[in-house]
Amino acid sequence: GNQQKIQKEKIDLPLKDPRQREHLSLKQLIADVGYANFDGTNYHLFTSIDPRFFRSMDRQRLIMSILRGKKWNDGCEIDFEREIKKKVFTSVYPLHTRQGQTYLLDNWLSQHYHQFRQPENTIRDYFGEKLAFYFSYIGFYTHWLTFLAIPGCITFIICFFGKDVGSLDLDHDVTIFYGIYISLWASLFLEGWKRKQVVLAFRFNATDFVQSEDPRPQFKGDKVKGRITKAGLIEFKKMAEISPEDYEKINEYVLWSPPIKRIIKYILGTPIIGTFVLAVIVGTFALLAFKTFLDEKNFSGGAILGSFLNALFIMFMNT
Repeated sequence: GNQQKIQKEKIDLPLKDPRQREHLSLKQLIADVGYANFDGTNYHLFTSIDPRFFRSMDRQRLIMSILRGKKWNDGCEIDFEREIKKKVFTSVYPLHTRQGQTYLLDNWLSQHYHQFRQPENTIRDYFGEKLAFYFSYIGFYTHWLTFLAIPGCITFIICFFGKDVGSLDLDHDVTIFYGIYISLWASLFLEGWKRKQVVLAFRFNATDFVQSEDPRPQFKGDKVKGRITKAGLIEFKKMAEISPEDYEKINEYVLWSPPIKRIIKYILGTPIIGTFVLAVIVGTFALLAFKTFLDEKNFSGGAILGSFLNALFIMFMNT
């Protein structure tokens, strides 16, 4: 009824442009069947435990995409780095929510057993897949360390109370078996994490994950009708199946910089970079030679003077 209509309008508002949905690849769970790219026109097919439908991480990505996006792509085109340099504002970062912090405190930080088993779904919904993988690995690694620590303590006790009580005998025969055990443990741990990683990737719908990032606001390129793929730019006007009439109706643009421009920049920048690298090498050897000279002359403050000059050299090269 009216409630569904209001919720549909709220969902469609930040995703009114289909290109934003395609660019962000926002995937939502369809019942218990699987994941698909979110489409506001069929929102009733998707399920979500969050009353605001999108996860915290998805909402942050949507907001930042709109703020950083180009105006011709229905964005605000805000250059945060430039505005910070102008001191329009000091910094830009997403804020925590009291509800989210309370939920994490009750379901993660206050649970002692989570030291070995992390709540991956909770972390993923709030912080995103990257941190969920990280904390899952930390929990998995900590759990497996117990299988290494117990035999290690036994080995240490045997070596400590070996031939000479009170002295650590590292040549004891038991260390050989412990070394073999460590090798087996490392192999089993690696294979176990690979299996765990595949399970998490399937659960998070990250099996076909491809690293991507939004164009930097400072990026200056040519506005072209087309799409960028791994093979390069595909211009719509060069596609035989697109007629001139259809080409004029296309409103999908990308910023593209020809590879020849990057090659020219590399050619011009390589001598400059090489000069600075050579200056660092020469300066380092000069400081070493000067310290050696001071040591040969038995100069009392040579160490202090050399350290001071070394600090000045580092500060100068960092500017």
